[in-house]
Amino acid sequence: MRAKAAWLAACTLLLAAGCAENLDGRPEPAPLPPPSQQAIAWADAMCPTLQRLDRAKDAYDEVDRSVDPLFVQSELERMLKNASSIDQLAAPLKTLPPTGLAAADRLTEKVLTSIDQALPELKRLAGDLNHSLRLAFEEVEQRAAAANKALDGIPVSSADLTALTTEDPAVKAAHARAEGCAPPDKTPPRQPRDGTNLAACAAGVCEVLIPSGKSELQVSTHKFTATVTIDAVRFVEVSDAGSLSLGTGAGGTLKWPSPAPGQSLTAKVSWIGEQGAVVDFTMG
Repeated sequence: MRAKAAWLAACTLLLAAGCAENLDGRPEPAPLPPPSQQAIAWADAMCPTLQRLDRAKDAYDEVDRSVDPLFVQSELERMLKNASSIDQLAAPLKTLPPTGLAAADRLTEKVLTSIDQALPELKRLAGDLNHSLRLAFEEVEQRAAAANKALDGIPVSSADLTALTTEDPAVKAAHARAEGCAPPDKTPPRQPRDGTNLAACAAGVCEVLIPSGKSELQVSTHKFTATVTIDAVRFVEVSDAGSLSLGTGAGGTLKWPSPAPGQSLTAKVSWIGEQGAVVDFTMG
């Protein structure tokens, strides 16, 4: 006991130099070196790639079938178009050198290979979307369902990265340092002028926080279904003339066709986060 007490006293005095044993005498594990820039860059690309892949897999089930069929068809066509372009999600990973972390490099290979294998079928199902209006609703629905099945067959998701950060301390360290892996902002840097009062937009000029998910919104003569996700906001307008779908990310600006001089609607998206999207609508 005296020897252990003496060791504890010496350890306290020399704490700045570090102690090599636990209180029970077992050696402490050596601290990991800080993650390399290559490992951080890998995590910075991998996190958003897997998050967007997850959302692509969910897109089919999230289409609201209870609304106007023109709106449903527009959403299904958008889902098909996005599905046929999923190789773009992984583009940042293709340009990265090996990280030196075996588990991380194996996950990269799995992501790239899985997407490449699914891509030909997804492109076939999407076909030439410029001529999608020639397709009957039933045909679009069948293609979208098949694309959803192909997406679900891609055997990788954000859960794989989460498991890897638990199993591999080096991957966990890189993940913690990557900006692309940071959780979304919870609150906007400032409250919008009209807060969450979407009804304020009826006059055609407002700055509001549109909540995450789907919302019905009227801005002047435009009636939208607004959909806010983690990194984008999309407005779909259905009228007798057809459907119009416009979307952008934070910092983007959308402009609707003008029915008459001075009546063009513009939407500037200043922020997107966990609560929703801050959008400034103006007419002119």
